[in-house]
Amino acid sequence: MRNLCKTYRIELFCLVNLAITFTTVLILKLPFIIQLFPGLLAVLIIYREQGKAKARKLFRKWFLTDLRSITYYIIAFLIPLTATLLIFFLWEQPSSTDLDSTTFPVIETIGVLLVTVIGSIAEEIGWRGFLLPEFFKKYSPAISAIVVGLIWGIWHFKTEAGIWVFLVYIIGTVEDSIVMTWLYLKTGQTLITSIIYHTSINIVFIACFGTGKDLPQMSYFGLLALLMLVPSLLAIYKLSKARI
Repeated sequence: MRNLCKTYRIELFCLVNLAITFTTVLILKLPFIIQLFPGLLAVLIIYREQGKAKARKLFRKWFLTDLRSITYYIIAFLIPLTATLLIFFLWEQPSSTDLDSTTFPVIETIGVLLVTVIGSIAEEIGWRGFLLPEFFKKYSPAISAIVVGLIWGIWHFKTEAGIWVFLVYIIGTVEDSIVMTWLYLKTGQTLITSIIYHTSINIVFIACFGTGKDLPQMSYFGLLALLMLVPSLLAIYKLSKARI
């Protein structure tokens, strides 16, 4: 059984995460909890297969910061920020945001920020810390980035607004995955840029649109996918020439 789990660890990782998403989102109605499970499952697999010493060495590498990579840290923050702010300022009704001092007091705002950062770290440990390097063993960086983006998008299970919104959302996660993979490789396969990028996506969205409950999702995700087309095409071109 142990050898079977090791052989099919990618499939098990994906299936277990999808099962957890189905349970927590559709049955328990607890969507925020699912962010923790990609990281928790990845850590469990790594500890089981590699032991404490190798796992701790890998964890240190994930969170290694380097001042020489500061440019990429800034890029990771600015790309989601710019795309979301463009949509916000071009929006016909920018007042649609429900994030204000009345509905989101300071303490709650801090709580939202903490949950967002912790969730981003946990997700990135799973998607870019574990799953992406596993695909690197068999596929090129470009193909790996696309496949991880597809899995990442499906895992979010955003079906409440309909299948077409869900498909457009997945296009967006693939675009993000491509850009994040390029940044990941440019910074020595640490998770810092991925965490910054992921956190920027979520925090800027909350700052601009609050919970997004009144946001026309097809328009938002469609515009976002369109704006991310150029950076993702540039990144896929760079990835097509990358060697690991």
